[in-house]
Amino acid sequence: MSEDDRLVGTLVADRYRVGRKLGEGGMGLVYLAVHESLRKQVALKVLGSMARLAPESVARFEREAIATANLKHPNIAEATDFGQLPDGGLYLVMEYVEGTSLRAVLAEQGKLPPARALAILQQVGAALSTAHARDVVHRDLKPDNVILTSSGASDVVKVIDFGIAKIRSTTFGGGGTGLTTAGSVFGTPDYMSPEQVMGQAVDARADQYALGVLAFELLTGKPPFKSDDVSQLMMMHVGAPIPSTREVTPELPAEIDAVITRMLGKLPDERFASVEEAIQALTRAIEVPPPAAIPPSPPTAPIAPAPPILETTLPSPVHTAKPKRPLVLAAAIGAAVVLAAIVIIAVLVMRGPSGQSPLPPELAAALADWNDGKYEPAGAAIGKAILASPELAERDDVGRPLAAPVADETARRALTKLLETTALGRSHAMASALADVAVADDPKRRDVALVLLRERQDLLSKEQAARTRLRDAETCEALDGAKASATDVATSATKRDLERVTTGECKSLLRVTSLCDTCAGAPVKAASRSGAAAPTTAQPKPAPPAPPAPPPSPDNAHGKAHGKGKGK
Repeated sequence: MSEDDRLVGTLVADRYRVGRKLGEGGMGLVYLAVHESLRKQVALKVLGSMARLAPESVARFEREAIATANLKHPNIAEATDFGQLPDGGLYLVMEYVEGTSLRAVLAEQGKLPPARALAILQQVGAALSTAHARDVVHRDLKPDNVILTSSGASDVVKVIDFGIAKIRSTTFGGGGTGLTTAGSVFGTPDYMSPEQVMGQAVDARADQYALGVLAFELLTGKPPFKSDDVSQLMMMHVGAPIPSTREVTPELPAEIDAVITRMLGKLPDERFASVEEAIQALTRAIEVPPPAAIPPSPPTAPIAPAPPILETTLPSPVHTAKPKRPLVLAAAIGAAVVLAAIVIIAVLVMRGPSGQSPLPPELAAALADWNDGKYEPAGAAIGKAILASPELAERDDVGRPLAAPVADETARRALTKLLETTALGRSHAMASALADVAVADDPKRRDVALVLLRERQDLLSKEQAARTRLRDAETCEALDGAKASATDVATSATKRDLERVTTGECKSLLRVTSLCDTCAGAPVKAASRSGAAAPTTAQPKPAPPAPPAPPPSPDNAHGKAHGKGKGK
């Protein structure tokens, strides 16, 4: 008897009569069962025989039971019981949701009307927001895990299967112990966020990404990324440009496309701060009123109708020479068109692939040196060119040649430095080029590209944390620590932020602008130019520096930091 059938007909825990198999969840089998005393149908999930051999899977199953039982929301299928089978296996009893999966609805109907799609997404978003408020990240949101039931003419949503959910805190007595090993990958490839693909730490914004994929699919009938090759599909999430919903469904408003594009940001900080905020933006976009009708133009004098075209006889021979002028004019126009076409073709050839303008000569020469294997000097020249014109980092004809030789150790070191110190680190074109290499046939190139992509994601996460800490500092001491963190990260963005803190741009960066006058060290003249009120006399600090002195107070520390910044 197969594992699927061994429980059918049996009585679990003296109360649950097991019926037919419903499907398979993240870690086990799901059966329809009946609570014999209450005559109530339930879903019985049993940990699979292979999964129960892994202590981590057992612990994750227990976490799912505790988390789902404590997530009380109308759009979440609730867990009601948990226990152990006679053979040592674990079972979880959940609310049985009788309905149709969103996957089946999409297969039957294709794309959904925006109003219906929005109603479904709002309910899924509400369920996720409840989970996120309890520090639970679903990590496997997809149409299969969204069940639709009917309430009159409306859809009622139930989100199911928290089997690979991540519980990030001690909310449910888990002791804060993580169950996901660094580098582990969980989820369904079609809906995995880039950070999931790279096996990195995830938070609620990973669920927002999956919700963005779901929104794209509901409104267009197709997922944003598709490939029969699973590895290539996963790399598309990491590096491929975000497609527009309007390319698939042109009638969708640009406002909807903008919201979904933001939800699908490659980096977590490019997305909305929360699922709730994303759903609010999507609601506004879908409910945008139609543009006002254009008022009719004022009446003008009627235009006389053109004379009717009449059938006539051919002209007599004495008039046959007159039509030659129009023929000459037509020939001239034709020649002009041909000449214009030649000019356009020539321009396109000069502009390079995809009609891009030519690269600056210095950068083109540096890339040629890079292709010749002169990685270190070429890398320095490329870095200089990108720092001068950061927009060049988004050029495909820059990213692809840089990614090609990553298997060479010298090339890898040079590229790593470029990713850390220039806009190439945030470049989607660079990420796309590395993602292409990450699915190459050459194992060495593939492995190095994956490492570089992971390092890029890690660096950008640290950069975002450092920049947020700097922006949100509320005291001089906090600002001093934030400046130290930004200095340690040392990306082009954090260096720019540090420069802004010590210049007249300080007040446009910090939330607590008074710190710019008390401890950030903004020069008086620069502050005056920026429109800030410039003090007419020097402002005494609470603890003026007087070397030699005991360990400096927070304000003294900031005076020193400011002096160091000016030295730079």
